[in-house]
Amino acid sequence: MKKLKYLAEETNIMDPEEIAKKYSMSELRPIAKKYGIATRCVKKIDIVKALPPEAVAELEGKKA
Repeated sequence: MKKLKYLAEETNIMDPEEIAKKYSMSELRPIAKKYGIATRCVKKIDIVKALPPEAVAELEGKKA
């Protein structure tokens, strides 16, 4: 977990908890589907944790 947190700080990516608070399921669902992450009966935080870094960057790009 420390390595993941360090990588997030290094690449200027938010923590999974912050991302889950910032985005709704309707915003996360298409990105998760694109990367093959199941979204049915799954909590939002679990989806965010499963997203690869490029998916988070894509999500941040759409919001900005």
